[in-house]
Amino acid sequence: DTETATLHFQQSYDNLQDLNESSLVPALLNNLAWLKMDKGKDIAGAIGLVQQALDLLPKSDPQLPFSRETRGQLFLRQEKWREAITDLEFALPRLSDQVSAHKGLATAYRALGQSDMAAEHDRLASGKDPRPE
Repeated sequence: DTETATLHFQQSYDNLQDLNESSLVPALLNNLAWLKMDKGKDIAGAIGLVQQALDLLPKSDPQLPFSRETRGQLFLRQEKWREAITDLEFALPRLSDQVSAHKGLATAYRALGQSDMAAEHDRLASGKDPRPE
């Protein structure tokens, strides 16, 4: 129920007195951005939220790849292909579920006319092994 989840994340965000008061704040901001992206509205606002999360995260934080993937997916929605590739390529090796990142990379590379790279990411997203059985 994305409507209810969005409401609760937004209430939590609105009630924060200090963005630095909890280590959970970056995850909250990232999840709120993801929900806004899922609705397809206010992509610029969602990027602002995930950027706040990224600004709060140290470079070694394990949450960093998830926020970079979120921002990459948001850049895809804005057709900012190069920015999307930068974030998705950063996140990819650190994600346990890589399917959406590979699909996003395929989309971005295809839009930039790099069909070989797009095909490779399509293949990786599908989980197909290119070796004959």
